Amino acid sequence: MTQLYEFEDVRKLAAEVVAFLPPKLTLPAISQSLLRHIDEAALVHIKVDIYAICNALLVHGKAAHPFVIDLVPAILSLLKLPIPSSSTGSLEVQKLQHACIDFLALVTLTARQPALREGADLLPLLLHFVCTGRASRGLEALSSSSSSRANARLEVGEEQGAAVEEQLSPSFRICAINVLITLAKGIGLSVLQALGAWLIPQLLVSYFAVSGTGSTSHEFGLHFLRAAHLQLLFTIAYQLKGEFRGEGKELLAAAVHALQDPAPEVVRMAGMKLLGAVLSSPDAEELFLTVPTVFYQVQAGLRTLAQGDPSAEARQLADQLLSVAFAFSPPAPTPTRP
Repeated sequence: MTQLYEFEDVRKLAAEVVAFLPPKLTLPAISQSLLRHIDEAALVHIKVDIYAICNALLVHGKAAHPFVIDLVPAILSLLKLPIPSSSTGSLEVQKLQHACIDFLALVTLTARQPALREGADLLPLLLHFVCTGRASRGLEALSSSSSSRANARLEVGEEQGAAVEEQLSPSFRICAINVLITLAKGIGLSVLQALGAWLIPQLLVSYFAVSGTGSTSHEFGLHFLRAAHLQLLFTIAYQLKGEFRGEGKELLAAAVHALQDPAPEVVRMAGMKLLGAVLSSPDAEELFLTVPTVFYQVQAGLRTLAQGDPSAEARQLADQLLSVAFAFSPPAPTPTRP
């Protein structure tokens, strides 16, 4: 076991050293190596190749971007790998997913600096994956015709054209959300304000659509997909430091909905985190005064969780939020004289 870790450390160190070399000398070869290892399903080699590319993107930024953008469809195809039932296999696939998420986030950042809404790029495509749950023809705008081999990988096992709008698994959509979470943490406040005004309304619609989905074979995965939506909304709201651009009421509605969710703890915890971000907004008091019924829904939901949630962590967080919420209590109505 020691030898395995030493070997992995050596490969990581080599990848970090290679990243400092000029991208035009290294990235074409690494990209070809990655595609070959994907064909061979060599997970360890794939992770090392992606790690080297991510380090090159960190070091060289936009200068490295042209050499790796054609890899996007192949990287997206890796997110579709089923997670094995064995603990070892499951861990390896999850590590690979994390590497792919880092790659996609870095490619998105380097592609969109300094303006996040210009040109064809990953951001609208990722949002499409999250909000519709379907694959998209938008991949064609991300890569050249020379990468048709990589483009085909997103539709592995499907006839050409038949799977262009295939239904994506909750796991794939969660990975796309994690890319957006990484992106939201890595950009400046002014850019995030513009991005948040664009993302938040669409994410809210998607969250309620997923919440309204009936029982399916993916029901358990949908619980985590709802929680991932809430986590992304929380991340954006937290990073914006309360500047929601008028979306506070809708964010509050999503948080209240999550408090009442009978699903696993992960959904309620994510909802309470989002509620905490809304309560920290400078407009929180005005929001509760404008819609006092929402305050009573928040109060009732938090009290229920604080008193009876199976999770001690959830009970503690609900109790803390309840004390904060009481500070925004609307004034009692003045009784009328008979």
